[in-house]
Amino acid sequence: MKNILALSFLVLLTACSATPPATTPAVTPNETVIPAAETTVDTAAKACMCVKIYMPVCGENKKTYGNSCEADCAGVKYTQGECKEKAKKK
Repeated sequence: MKNILALSFLVLLTACSATPPATTPAVTPNETVIPAAETTVDTAAKACMCVKIYMPVCGENKKTYGNSCEADCAGVKYTQGECKEKAKKK
């Protein structure tokens, strides 16, 4: 019985003293990691990331946009709902 307790104590002691593994970012084999200092993001593109929820709006250009965010990103004034007329092709 003493041997089992001593062995359990040794296992517990060595498990607690082990240093945790160093954390590294997960990278897939074909992925390239770019340091943050070298990345640039176009602020207009960043501001125009829209969710893919279909709530149609009609732009002043008679084009139906998937939602108000997409119309805002296109710089178009809009009304709620799909356009009744199709946009004229140029």
